Amino acid sequence: MPLLGPDNIRVQHTSTQKPATKKTPREHHASKVDDIIARVEQTLKLSMEYALGSAHSDGHWCGELRSNVTITAEYIFLRQALGLDLNADREAYYRYMLSEQNSDGSWGLAPEYPGDVSTTTEAYLALKILGTKADLPAMENARKFVIKAGGIAEVRVFTRIFLATFGLFPWSAVPQLPVELILLPSIFPISIYRFASWARGTIAPLLIICHHQPVYALPNGRSAENNYLDELWQDPNNKSVTYGPSVWTLLGEMDIVGLAFSALDKLLYQFNGLRSIPLLRTYARRRCIEWILERQEVTGDWAGIFPPMHGSVYAFALEGYQTDDRPIRLGIQALENFAWKDCNGKRIQPCVSPVWDTALMSIGLCDAMSTSRETISKAIHWIRDRQLLESRGDWRVYRPHLAPGGFSFEYENTWYPDVDDTAAVILAQAKYDPQAITSHSVRTAAKWILGMQNSDGGWAAFDVENDKLFLNKIPFSDMDSLCDTSCPDITGRVLEAFGLMIKLARALEKSSDANGLYAELHMACSRGISYLVQNQEPYGAWFGRWGCNYIYGTGHALCGLSYFVEEDIRVRELVQPALQWLKSKQNPDGGWGESLLSYRHAEKQQRESTPSQTAWALMGLLAHLPHSDDSIVRGIRYLVSSQTSEELGGASWPEEAYTGTGFPNHFFLGLVELVQHYKQKDVCQYTDRLFKTYGDTYAADILGKRIIFTHNTHNITRVLSTGFADYFPADHIGSLFMYATPNGIFAAKGLEEWKKTRRVFRTALANNREICNLSELEEHVGRFLRSVPLNRTGFDIQATFADLCTDIMTSFALGASADQLGSTQTTSNEHFVRNLNYIKNTIAKCGLLGPLHHLHSKKQFQIACDGARKHVMGHVDQELANPGQVSDGNQSKRFVGGSLFLRGLVRDIQDVNQLSDHCLSILLAAIDSMTTVLSATFFLLAKDERVTKKLRATILENVGYEHPTYEQLQSMKYLHYVLNEAMRLFPAVPFDARIANKDTLIPYGGGSNGMSNVLVRKGTIVVISVWASHRMSEVFRVNATEFFPERWEVLNGDPPGYLPFLQGPRACPGRRYAMIQISYIVTRILQAASEITDYNSEDWKEKFGFGFENANGVIVGLG
Repeated sequence: MPLLGPDNIRVQHTSTQKPATKKTPREHHASKVDDIIARVEQTLKLSMEYALGSAHSDGHWCGELRSNVTITAEYIFLRQALGLDLNADREAYYRYMLSEQNSDGSWGLAPEYPGDVSTTTEAYLALKILGTKADLPAMENARKFVIKAGGIAEVRVFTRIFLATFGLFPWSAVPQLPVELILLPSIFPISIYRFASWARGTIAPLLIICHHQPVYALPNGRSAENNYLDELWQDPNNKSVTYGPSVWTLLGEMDIVGLAFSALDKLLYQFNGLRSIPLLRTYARRRCIEWILERQEVTGDWAGIFPPMHGSVYAFALEGYQTDDRPIRLGIQALENFAWKDCNGKRIQPCVSPVWDTALMSIGLCDAMSTSRETISKAIHWIRDRQLLESRGDWRVYRPHLAPGGFSFEYENTWYPDVDDTAAVILAQAKYDPQAITSHSVRTAAKWILGMQNSDGGWAAFDVENDKLFLNKIPFSDMDSLCDTSCPDITGRVLEAFGLMIKLARALEKSSDANGLYAELHMACSRGISYLVQNQEPYGAWFGRWGCNYIYGTGHALCGLSYFVEEDIRVRELVQPALQWLKSKQNPDGGWGESLLSYRHAEKQQRESTPSQTAWALMGLLAHLPHSDDSIVRGIRYLVSSQTSEELGGASWPEEAYTGTGFPNHFFLGLVELVQHYKQKDVCQYTDRLFKTYGDTYAADILGKRIIFTHNTHNITRVLSTGFADYFPADHIGSLFMYATPNGIFAAKGLEEWKKTRRVFRTALANNREICNLSELEEHVGRFLRSVPLNRTGFDIQATFADLCTDIMTSFALGASADQLGSTQTTSNEHFVRNLNYIKNTIAKCGLLGPLHHLHSKKQFQIACDGARKHVMGHVDQELANPGQVSDGNQSKRFVGGSLFLRGLVRDIQDVNQLSDHCLSILLAAIDSMTTVLSATFFLLAKDERVTKKLRATILENVGYEHPTYEQLQSMKYLHYVLNEAMRLFPAVPFDARIANKDTLIPYGGGSNGMSNVLVRKGTIVVISVWASHRMSEVFRVNATEFFPERWEVLNGDPPGYLPFLQGPRACPGRRYAMIQISYIVTRILQAASEITDYNSEDWKEKFGFGFENANGVIVGLG
């Protein structure tokens, strides 16, 4: 994000250059300030370019969130335990794990952090599960580190639990976690709701895991006393090691609470963890599963963070759910959505941060006075749409009457909004548009934050009054993170948000508030300041809970306090020592840096400078000091000099150091710079994600219409083939064809009329060899090759293919080319093609509008239909009068023999209207479909040199440089494989809609496991996603989303779910004709061009028409 804005560095200055005069110290200082201004402006320009270039198409940002290797290791454990495939990503996981290893063989909690025995043990086990040999140097060094650190006996409780699930640690050496904990009322001092939200969501599934005490198989088999990691034990014969401090230690420290919990744990152990009360245990297990299931998001997430999601999948599996049951299936998919894969391998993020990233980036762009208002507007709207306004969430347990209004950190986390994100969103909205302080979004967010203030005056992240610190004495709590208490950094951000609201209300003269909101804000801020008074360190700093550490806490506290300097005398007393402390911690290079070890040892604060910590320090200083202050100038100079160029054309501040905090001393986060990593979020990919989330069949009510979406192969066969008579094309599409081709096949009324028309088409297309007329086709292709550059110059081959296919198909259907590639184009042809394109575009738009298609004006559409039909009728009349002859009255090029297709139709139909509409129908259907296949083929070939060379070699081996014959086109298998793969990845018809004409059934999608019939009521629309069915890994094997023509060597015919021309009685009758034409065109182009250069900077961006175009065009060079 842009770390500074011009408001933060602009100074009033006057240039007084006098070369002959020696500068005074004051003038010399002013010169230094003047010198940096120009560099700052350039730095801001580059950072804004970077920010704008890294935004997603819908306006939001989301960068990678890094942590230590335990997250990825534990995901590997889960896949091993459940028997899920690890082969596909084995090498990528391996590469990532080794890239994070320290030089001493250990793995740490963060880069440059001392090695950690628990982290190293988990990494070592994950690598062994992946098949890494134990005698590799990396593994030997890891073993040495673990043994030196005390061996596995020294690992944390959570690591013990994961090891116990594989029989590597005895369950008797794990603290008791009775599942009955879920039953304790919220009013009790110990209750599931007394734990912090992150602990709560993690503990609930752990209760189930610890009840079952499972032992899963490892590569060496399944055993409750598995020796798979014995090399990491100092004494493998004694694994029943104690956990937590001994009773004598607790007595010596007079730790009464710790002693009580220790005694309770041992008592529970004697009673077998309360398992001896079966009725209570059964009820508690059921209630626990219900509690977990209630909090699962529709996308499968739990709390938007890894630990609850990971543990909940285990819990459901242990309670008898299968991996294809919805909770587990969605949970695993949600975990996969956290994956980040690049040249460093594959890793799992602890969570994702789109709302946070977007709010902070928006604030940065506003502070930098970015002129890209449209980008910021999209971002603000994207965030605003994610406000949580439903009455759900654990925060309601202790605030039952508080109205919702918060925002969460992630994409999907409706149960746990947080105060920090909500305050950041208020700041983003108010800085973008000051009038937003009166909006419903900002006011409800502010009221929610008001209701979440703790009694000590501060604010915590997710909960209120979650300060029962004695819970950290529970034996399984060895991370001291079971509570969510007030913290200075969040309190500072809330003061900043509320302070800005108050300031803007005064400026806009809106301080008069009938509901008393601003009076409440003033009172809350006064209490917040009191909290900061009570929690300032003696040396002037504030602790940072969610960022490292004192720099983070102090910077944010100072930003919040800046709005109250004039009205609260206490603030001035707080600010001065804080500013002095920040200045004292500035490094010689002008930046600031603080070690993660400061959480453990306050004296180990300083480290080399980092951009993020420098920005936090400067934010605090700039809120109170003049911009020309020497510390500020030096800090800004550091940021200017540390900015690096990036591929996106702008610049950012990448840093390897972790400066984010999950749990102090135990879990840290790397806030990596934002990069452009998501492809266009468009319709096909969106629906594909929905299928992955909800299964291969799901239903939705859209604008009052029941719509079933499916890519299940059995359902597809039922709708398109065996149950064909039960469905018609979706009515809004059929009604449009009634305008365009009222007598054509697409407007056929009823099943019998459809069958009759289809028989006519099949008869007309029966003689494939004669219909194809390769000599006529060569004339078109030759014109194409003469019209395109063959010197590797980039051009849009998709647009040229559209012209070529228009010429081919008008010759085929009408006996006369529209001559789009020629030089004899007539006004008549120009008007016809324009009308034809308007018809196709209108039908495509109305198809996307669905039930709202009637909102689209039909007046111009009707004019275009009438014009197109009139043009086609002219050719039909001439063909009937003089078959195969050249017309003097029409300058279009007519081919010898006229239209063989039209001649075939005449054998069964003599009505001019019917003939004309059938010809227009095939033009509407075929031109864009052929264009899509050809464009997709060359889009993919341009990106894969290997396939291009292999295909060209196949063509030259079979055909040489001669014009290919019909037999040669049919015999080139590899050419067919390439075309099949192009049609698979970019199907000309990515969706097909059918409407039930009576109550009927589809065979799959119903029941709890999706394996039962689904009732399809009359009038229900069934949408078949060809896009999704073409990406089914169970049909198309591994890497089903990638271009790999060789997969067709083992796929026989059209495999289930492969629908390039649909299926059953409504399948395209012209498939063979089209494939010969396409094969011929591809062959001739690759005869002429030995290379295809890729000029496409983006992936395929969908544009729906009658085909499936790339909205960006397909830019290639032939040579």
